[in-house]
Amino acid sequence: MARLEARRGQAVALWDALPEDLRAQVTPDALNRAALEAPDSLRGDVRALSLWAFLCSEGDG
Repeated sequence: MARLEARRGQAVALWDALPEDLRAQVTPDALNRAALEAPDSLRGDVRALSLWAFLCSEGDG
């Protein structure tokens, strides 16, 4: 899984940024596939990007 952002000196992945209660509803692969289509404006905020990808991947995971 690609590391997207450094937070507190540690890289954070889309999966790590997604709230835990949502992780059971989507696979990491579905999340990554959906993130590939994300608008450029979301790319600097890994939490916003992870939530956007989650919403776009519903039913895919």
